[in-house]
Amino acid sequence: MKIVTITQENRYLKEILHHYYNWWGEELKKSFSEIHRYYTKSLKEETLPTIRALILNDTLIGMYEIDTKNNIEECSYEPYLANVYIKEEYRGQGFSKYLIEDAIFYARKNKIDTLYLHSRIENLYERYGFQMIKQVKTKYGKKRIFAKKINSTE
Repeated sequence: MKIVTITQENRYLKEILHHYYNWWGEELKKSFSEIHRYYTKSLKEETLPTIRALILNDTLIGMYEIDTKNNIEECSYEPYLANVYIKEEYRGQGFSKYLIEDAIFYARKNKIDTLYLHSRIENLYERYGFQMIKQVKTKYGKKRIFAKKINSTE
């Protein structure tokens, strides 16, 4: 098992973008080609967003992203952890732990002071030190906004 940074040349990129499209493309009214253009351009610039993927025996089983572009107009926190995803057949086996811990490590390594996220999921991110700072009502429903201070003593 390994976690890798996805680049525009990475063989897993297209599969990840298909997951993104199926997950929220229609909700945000984005076509697959719009999503593909955004990420290939962004990943080429070597700035945020960054996509990291969990690979098991050469199979993509999950991924996450750290980004500055937030899809919630009601809050402006950044950078944030987004699109934490484990393929359905691998859920319930503890793989999300590796992604979340890697995101914290990545943030620390890149001198990110505070990492934010928004989620409807309960009792997951709290286990890793994220604290809910507010709840907002969005056009997509209620979202809880979390923050985690990142420092070398954790």
